[in-house]
Amino acid sequence: MRTVAYSDARQHLKDICDEVSQKDETIIITRRDGRDVVMLSMEKYSKFLRIFNDMTNGLKLSAADHKLTATADLP
Repeated sequence: MRTVAYSDARQHLKDICDEVSQKDETIIITRRDGRDVVMLSMEKYSKFLRIFNDMTNGLKLSAADHKLTATADLP
């Protein structure tokens, strides 16, 4: 992962896009007067979303299981 200033990213956008897509690199683009952004390949983004969704679904299942356990009539 590397950091690039917004002005440099703007001047070298094609090269940065190539680096991100071909080398599966993650680039942080820093902006002086704004929030920083992250550029990553579609493949890496898809993996991130899949992992995030799996974790979110797991937490939902865990919470539902906990709720069922807490409300169940136990002998």
